[in-house]
Order: sequence, then structure tokens, then C-alpha cells
Amino acid sequence: MTPMKKAFDCVEESRKWREAASAKLNAMSAEEELAYLSTLVERHRAAQAHRLSKTTVLREEPSEYGTKKP
Repeated sequence: MTPMKKAFDCVEESRKWREAASAKLNAMSAEEELAYLSTLVERHRAAQAHRLSKTTVLREEPSEYGTKKP
């Protein structure tokens, strides 16, 4: 029985991403690195706020038993 070839290797991709990110950050000065990381944090927060605004569900409280809705 021959082993199946993986279509996507998440461990290998993660390693490639970490190495690329490490090389990029190591090439920066401390001030550049802080500025770069803070922009990433702001982008992440904005994306998270956008995602939360799309998934927020508002509902009406049910009317009391025996009463009609206005």
C-alpha cells in the first residue's frame, strides 16, 4: 500500500511563515519593529471589530403572556 501524498502540509507552511516573518523582523531596527507590530495589532483589532459587528444578533424580548405586540 503506497502512502497518500498530502495536498497541504500545515506544519511545513507554518514553518515557512515563521521563518519569513522572523527574517523580516530581524532586518528591522527596534523602532521599525515596534511600529510594524503595532500596525498589525491595529489591523487585527479592526478586522475583529468588523467581524463582530457582522455577527451581532439583536432580538426583541418576547411580549408578556396574554398580551399582543404593539
